[in-house]
Amino acid sequence: MAKIQSLTILAVVLASVSLSAADPDRRLATAKTAYVFPVDPLKDDQPVATCFAERLTKLTSYAAAEKADAEILLGVSGDISGDFKKGMGTLGTVAIEAKAQDGTVLWKGRTAILTSEIGTRKLAGDEVACALAAEIADKLRGAMRKARDKK
Repeated sequence: MAKIQSLTILAVVLASVSLSAADPDRRLATAKTAYVFPVDPLKDDQPVATCFAERLTKLTSYAAAEKADAEILLGVSGDISGDFKKGMGTLGTVAIEAKAQDGTVLWKGRTAILTSEIGTRKLAGDEVACALAAEIADKLRGAMRKARDKK
């Protein structure tokens, strides 16, 4: 039983770790325009991508552009789990893939919001989607800084 609890705790800790490409492409920092799209519009990707797109200019230095005009294409994947059990588990996960127009992957990031991070407060699905969008925007800004500071 203790082994199962330890594995559960380890799984929750690993879920909170953000994964991203170690070395973002410099174009991530120099681009001025971006297009945001859900990887799968029939999944939770849609509300997370919509929330991210609505806040793109507030959360990043990118200006929103149509797909054909954007320097960066941002594919967003989201999973809103709604797991509120005693502070264990995640509210959701989000991943983003930044590509240049030629299809070159410039950076990938992934993160989760743990239920323990919000306490006992319950969030509606759209609140979780926007919280996930803010989390991945923070990871994207970090990758943009890293790309900018690259020698």
